[in-house]
Amino acid sequence: MGFQFQTEGNIEDQFDEAQSGGGGSFPPLPAGRYQAEIVPLKKDGSQLVETVEFSKNNPAYAGKQGVRVALRIVDDSPTGAKRQYFTRVPLFTQWASGKTARPFFNFFGAVGATKEDFKRGQLPGPEDFMGKRVSLTLSDPIEPDNWNPLGSNDVAWINPAGTIADTPVRRPGVTVAPWLTPDDELTPEFAAAQGAGQPSQGAAPAQASWESAASPWASSAPAASAPEASNVTAGPWSNPQGDGLQAAANSGKSF
Repeated sequence: MGFQFQTEGNIEDQFDEAQSGGGGSFPPLPAGRYQAEIVPLKKDGSQLVETVEFSKNNPAYAGKQGVRVALRIVDDSPTGAKRQYFTRVPLFTQWASGKTARPFFNFFGAVGATKEDFKRGQLPGPEDFMGKRVSLTLSDPIEPDNWNPLGSNDVAWINPAGTIADTPVRRPGVTVAPWLTPDDELTPEFAAAQGAGQPSQGAAPAQASWESAASPWASSAPAASAPEASNVTAGPWSNPQGDGLQAAANSGKSF
């Protein structure tokens, strides 16, 4: 007879969470576009999103806010099913450099906002886009760190929902990253270098800022990925009568 174990809470939710890609010992996925759903930050639904200070280290963004959202790769995905990722969407339209903050337009465009919505400063709130299906583009694998011992991916882009056929498919015997074996274990050479405290070859460069060349937000947008951002004369958050996310941005409230 097998082991008996104690159950607390919902075993199905706990199993799904254990399979998700939120950190721990999960290997990175191949770079590319996956189909995902926007899900609450907390499994029990008590917090849908969180409004946060956009950057604690860059004074150019003092007073700027972002919203943390969670995305879960759909159950029928051929790769990465149920893996969960978190990203921070800027709640402003322009980087400190003066360039358009594409992630803002990409995300809200993907969940249904139109050019006219942007101009009016009236965008969907968390209750409106929970469960919304979008395309989630993951970056090239990033080398292991203290939180991700096998490596990780960044959320590079969020676009309107596409098709499962776009999903990268792993081939048997092919590694996802040079520091991993085909079975998603660290190669002996990489593990030995880590154990000796030596830097490995090909380490991913640190992201100096969200606009740096190292940032996925700074790369060229995929074709037709965002609503047209030209001629937007007023920032979406300039309207004091805006909806849920604007109210959250103004008050610092977490949903």
